[in-house]
Amino acid sequence: MYDTDTSTINRSEASSNLFNTKGVIHKGLLDFPKSLLAFDLAEELDDTGRNFNAFYNRANCLHYSFKHPVGAEAVEAFLSSPSRRNFVGDMESQFLQAAVADYEKADLIIRSVGDPDYDYASFSNDYAICLRKLRDSQGAIEVLLRAVAHSPDNLFTRGNLVIALKDARNLAEAAEHSRVAIELDPANAQIRHNYGLVLQEMGESGREQWEAALELDKDIYHSLSSIGHDEGNRGNLTGAVAMYSAALDVVRRIGATEEIGSLQIQIATACIPPIYESTAHITKTRESYIVNLSRLLDQEASSENEIYDPLTSTGSGSLGYYIIYQGKDDVEVRRLLAKVYWKHSPSLVVPPPPQMLLPPLPLPPDRAKIHVGFHSAFFFRHSVGLLMEGVISNIDRERYHVTVFIQTPEDLLKDDVYMRITAGADVVVELPGNLEEARELISSYNLDLLVYGEVGMDTMGYYLPFSRLAKRTALFWGHALSSGIANHDGRVATGLDAEQVGGVDYFVTSTMFEAEGERARSPQDRYSETIYMMDGLTTHFMPPMAPRPNVDLAYFGLPTDHSNNIYLCPQTLYKLHPDFDALIVNILKMDPNGIVVFPVAVKVEWTESLMDRMLGGEAGEFRDRIIFVRRLDFNEFIALAKLANVVLDPFPVGGGRSSLEIFSTGTPIVMPYHRTNILQLTFGMYKTMRILDLVCYNDEDYVKTAVAVGTNRDMEQRIRSAILTQNHLLYQSPKVIEEWNEFIHYAVSNPRPVSNGYFSLAVKDSHLDHNHKSIELSGGATLAYAVKLNHDNPVTGQSHGIMVHIAIGEDPLEYARQLAESIGAEPVKFRWIATLLQRGVKRLERGIIDSVMLVVKGKEVLVGVRWGDDLALVASFAGIRHGLNDEGISWLREVLEMRVPQHVEASWIRSRRELDALIVGDGVDGVDGEDGEDGGKYTHGQEGCFLTVAITTCKRLPLFIKTVDSFLSSLGGVESASRSICAFLVVDDSSSEQDRLEMQSRYPSFNFYWKSEDEKGHAKSMNIILNLVKTRYLMYLEDDWQFLVPPSSGPTRLITEPMTVLSTTSCAQVLLNDQSSRFCAYASPISSCLDSGNVGKAGWNRGEYVEHEFGTVHPLHEFTYWPGFSLNPGIWDLRRLRRGLEGVGERFVFDHEDERFEQSFSVKCLNGGLDFAHLPRINVRHIGTEVSSYVLNGLERDWD
Repeated sequence: MYDTDTSTINRSEASSNLFNTKGVIHKGLLDFPKSLLAFDLAEELDDTGRNFNAFYNRANCLHYSFKHPVGAEAVEAFLSSPSRRNFVGDMESQFLQAAVADYEKADLIIRSVGDPDYDYASFSNDYAICLRKLRDSQGAIEVLLRAVAHSPDNLFTRGNLVIALKDARNLAEAAEHSRVAIELDPANAQIRHNYGLVLQEMGESGREQWEAALELDKDIYHSLSSIGHDEGNRGNLTGAVAMYSAALDVVRRIGATEEIGSLQIQIATACIPPIYESTAHITKTRESYIVNLSRLLDQEASSENEIYDPLTSTGSGSLGYYIIYQGKDDVEVRRLLAKVYWKHSPSLVVPPPPQMLLPPLPLPPDRAKIHVGFHSAFFFRHSVGLLMEGVISNIDRERYHVTVFIQTPEDLLKDDVYMRITAGADVVVELPGNLEEARELISSYNLDLLVYGEVGMDTMGYYLPFSRLAKRTALFWGHALSSGIANHDGRVATGLDAEQVGGVDYFVTSTMFEAEGERARSPQDRYSETIYMMDGLTTHFMPPMAPRPNVDLAYFGLPTDHSNNIYLCPQTLYKLHPDFDALIVNILKMDPNGIVVFPVAVKVEWTESLMDRMLGGEAGEFRDRIIFVRRLDFNEFIALAKLANVVLDPFPVGGGRSSLEIFSTGTPIVMPYHRTNILQLTFGMYKTMRILDLVCYNDEDYVKTAVAVGTNRDMEQRIRSAILTQNHLLYQSPKVIEEWNEFIHYAVSNPRPVSNGYFSLAVKDSHLDHNHKSIELSGGATLAYAVKLNHDNPVTGQSHGIMVHIAIGEDPLEYARQLAESIGAEPVKFRWIATLLQRGVKRLERGIIDSVMLVVKGKEVLVGVRWGDDLALVASFAGIRHGLNDEGISWLREVLEMRVPQHVEASWIRSRRELDALIVGDGVDGVDGEDGEDGGKYTHGQEGCFLTVAITTCKRLPLFIKTVDSFLSSLGGVESASRSICAFLVVDDSSSEQDRLEMQSRYPSFNFYWKSEDEKGHAKSMNIILNLVKTRYLMYLEDDWQFLVPPSSGPTRLITEPMTVLSTTSCAQVLLNDQSSRFCAYASPISSCLDSGNVGKAGWNRGEYVEHEFGTVHPLHEFTYWPGFSLNPGIWDLRRLRRGLEGVGERFVFDHEDERFEQSFSVKCLNGGLDFAHLPRINVRHIGTEVSSYVLNGLERDWD
């Protein structure tokens, strides 16, 4: 307690100096309350106001006592002391403010004396340290500059000035003061070490200074670890580990235990090189990285294992930067690294101030706008700066106030991009190099949303998100992968409430960028953040600078022979996966005039490593045609890209910003979709331009496409022209700004998506069914699945609803049989019900890949998405179970679709067949390549015919003529059609002799089969066709379709596109019309059907297709009741149909005794595991609705 008993301090000894001395004695005895009282009295009794020592000593007492083991007593004394005054903030901050007030008074005394006989150096250092603790870096620098001016030979003060200048990013001044210090004392190891750090920050090598420091002092462990960093950056990881281990030995020997944690993580992560030797090398290094981090995570959190200063822990791989270039799914590895920091570096988590815990909306009275911050160390002519400048400058200033936080503001980086970014912001904040100060400064702005331009490329930028520095946070794709810094992991590690812990809330991406196909699982699976998917490119990219004028290939040291074909791969060399080497070899093999060009790396060692790997293998025989050019300025880079014939996008990480720049020149980029494991950036740009010719889906396709463009100038110019015509869509898109405005509002309007460790959404009252009744099962049974089915009574025609609910343990197939029997359902409807119920129940056997937490009337409900789920089924079941109305179910389905967009992909849909016990076949392989008597497999561009067109007709000559004439017209005539079509076969059923003569006269090149009376019937016609056709591929048409495609695109849309799908997928039939509804299938009316959005892409010319799905409940899939195979216009793969059916013991024939033979045949194909697709557009219109051929033929069915 504060001692007010003046008997312990004799007031009669009324001397300021005496009380100052007493205060020093009490401070030495660690009696801080009496020490503070004595210093207070010394100030009170100082009539001259010049007792420097009293002010200085009290400042030091306040400064250093707070964190002393017995500092609690000092706090109590301070609360009662006059020295407290009216300081604000937390208790430590008040102590420091009081100390600064006394330091300032003492400083004024010294400066007024002129030439004081005091230890000005020690005083200045204490004063500067205190200022830096209060985040006043500039004030600390000013104090130290005065001290250096006063005592220029004092190395201690000058050394502290160097550190302060370095942390404040005043690197040129820091370097100059370092050189002066070395001149004063060449044998000072610490000064040389710090000078090396300054040089490193300036982009120069500090190696010479660190080696000199070690010669002077073998125990200067900081220099050992700095050399370790340098070795690791060169690619010598063995050398790096050796240096880190030596440093660890030193710190343990000399007792510097506060350094152990940092060195341990440096050793653990020094196994990820910039250039990999082989795929086996990738596997080995990845395993080492994971094992090493797991061991650290397994260690107990202790003072010895603690990482006290995270900024000193980043060695050769601590941020895991090069992990992304291994071509794997990295989110869990990224989380593993972050978990180590969450556990062993508690200083990373600073509880937020109270105002940070308030919701962003409604805005407080003192704010008219939502406050948004953008942070990066790369807000200059760097990928992040170029990608973000347009967004920062153009988001809605009527709604949003923008603050830009710049991590590296030194003058050499203040280029035109920097100037535009800073001019476009409302406030610009240049952050210090000290983590605590930077964190405190950002937090003081009380941001509603903070957007990180990247996390993982810059040291400070990686550690900031561990603390909550804004009410909401988001990550832009500057580094193109998840941060791994998850709020949930922070809560587990710290035991703190979610609102007290950092972590990145959202990852901003696009539907254009997220992977499709078999590789994709859930996009959300690849992020520790909650993904927010825009529809556009997410970057309001400025038009790139013009290429440097008047340069040619010779300017870059490249051969100028016009017969050469230039394949440019302008990416950083560490982006080149070892498997990429083989593609380069194959390109050079296929093109003897090809030259592949790479830029050299930043470090010569990286270039040498890549050359050793590439040229040491099969590529060695082409070493004269693999050329490395010098590093280029920005406009030189664009000029070289313009000169290239084709640009090769590497994998697993291709171009982002560079692709936007290359497309400004029109140069084609060949893009390996199948190998890109991060955001599909170049693909998204091509998709935006609606040019998909150069998007490749396998290695062979990549090589052939590159060579096709590189060797064919007409093709190259055609694609260049298309790119130059469309590339305006890539730059300064207003849609991007609209989407950012929407995202900002979304982020601040919704709860932080971390409170449950899941994506959490509150269900609106308008989405609730207020008449909802819970489903109660008898006997304590647990509900597995429930669905409401609508059924038209076959007798009365009336529609009624049936609520189906199945308990866990019930057989969904048997339930479907009993239900179908009770309602008199036809076979295909039974099959649909059986499919639906099996999916609803058996999905529970699969693992959850994503979850959404719904808050329904205050109650939390977890909705899980499992691999292969029909998201409409998931949403409808959740709605039935938890009381959502139709609008609410649609809303939930849309949320799930946003989070799991690959639910529309063929691999996802196809996986559901595993849940269907009635599907007993495995279909057929989509890449069967052997030839046979049926003509073999189609290949794009092959010469010669491969297709038979078969048409059935019956007493409808006018319709038949309209069908054939429109078809031939779309193909450009019989002669043009014959390039692909081997034969036209017409099977006629009961037409008159006159009509038959008319057919033969009109189409003399056609083959006609006139059916006898015994062969009457559609099913028999189909079997005749199957017996007569000799080609593998069949296009089947009935005589009541009108083709709508003009000759300019007819061959592509009617033959090339469906054949591309058949030849590159496992589909057995591709229908020519969109089949998402009966209106689309029949194109009646056309306006009722829009192009489907859920399309896959296949093969050389990127033919788009939709794989048909049977048994879904999605409201937009109205034709889902049809099993798949159809007699609507399309192309069949007869080999696959035959093999698929025979594989399950079925004959490849149509049952002529079954009036529903098409349905029955389609169900057989479904059970055989065969796949069916349709094109996502309208090519033909059904024109035979007036008169049924069955009626004309005397074979009327119940529904005709």
